[in-house]
Amino acid sequence: MKINRLFLIVSTVFFTLKTTAFELQTKGFLSFGYSRSNTEKPYQATLTKDGEYTELTRAGLQFSSVISHKTEAFVQALADGSDGRDVNFSLDIAHITHNFNNKHKLLVGKIRLPVWLISEYLQVSALYPWINPPEEVYELVPFDDIGGTETFFGASFEGQVFRNSHNQLNYRIYNGGSESHSNGIQSRVENLHGITFDYLQGDLELKLNYLNMISSAEQEDDLGEKLDVSKGRTEYFSVGLRFDTESYIVMSEMSQVYSETTSFEDVLSYYVMGGLYFDDQKYLLHATYSEVSDNAKSDLDLFQETLSLGLNYHLDYSTVLKFEAKRVFLPEPPKFEPGKKKPKGSGLFDEHPDKDVDIISVSISTIF
Repeated sequence: MKINRLFLIVSTVFFTLKTTAFELQTKGFLSFGYSRSNTEKPYQATLTKDGEYTELTRAGLQFSSVISHKTEAFVQALADGSDGRDVNFSLDIAHITHNFNNKHKLLVGKIRLPVWLISEYLQVSALYPWINPPEEVYELVPFDDIGGTETFFGASFEGQVFRNSHNQLNYRIYNGGSESHSNGIQSRVENLHGITFDYLQGDLELKLNYLNMISSAEQEDDLGEKLDVSKGRTEYFSVGLRFDTESYIVMSEMSQVYSETTSFEDVLSYYVMGGLYFDDQKYLLHATYSEVSDNAKSDLDLFQETLSLGLNYHLDYSTVLKFEAKRVFLPEPPKFEPGKKKPKGSGLFDEHPDKDVDIISVSISTIF
């Protein structure tokens, strides 16, 4: 395995800080999982009836240190099994935060992309209800140009618009870019900028986000020639709602993508989840309906619906065992018409499986 050189450098720096006057705080998370479907057609390029465990297996370490009374540093190192049967090591997040006061601060470095309700803990499976967050929303939007873990290099200015005893409104303005190389595609994102508003009132959270970016990418074919697979300019809107009490939880999120590339020219996706807590929140029984609709009718037939049922069992306050079953509903496979281009896939399948597909998953996750 090749460990990212930058990861080694930053790790060395932080462990050096630990031996000096700077106080270093360390946290971590770990997840193991297994999934299988009832078809040979790959789902998200990996999952088949043969089973898959690497996609649900990941580990992370977080290091934070207070440099001065106004400045802090944060690093998250990530290991995940998303690349076949091997493990990838990466410096997922690394930024310095300067607090101007108790309401406003500036982050500079490699930063989380703050577009989702669960963006702050997207890799920390123990902290959200599902084994895998609904793919129709969280894994469909073309953020692969930025990076598989949705981070970017740049700056983020954030803080509070107002706060009182009952309400709070936060904002975040960010700008930057990124480069990545995966699946033979070399991608570059420029002029990435966006704004997020997050409203909190008791158990209620409402989040709004707008993102705009320009993507250029090249892919090398079997003959060694480079093909232009750029997505061009992409606009992205999202709105998320969460209401979480000690008795039940309701979450919903919707995203809308407009892109210059025909594959994501006009794509709408959303999910609605409801769950009930039992035995002093030791158990969580939840159901989720999610859908993606491809209004552009491009060469990617993206439409699919999913209904999932799950049960979470907290072994203790930091470790949770999760069971999940889902059915993916697809439209009838299109009939072949001479002269028309056949879609590259169906929903998130590489090929149409000619039936609705069942997927079962189990995982165990912990934070420490």
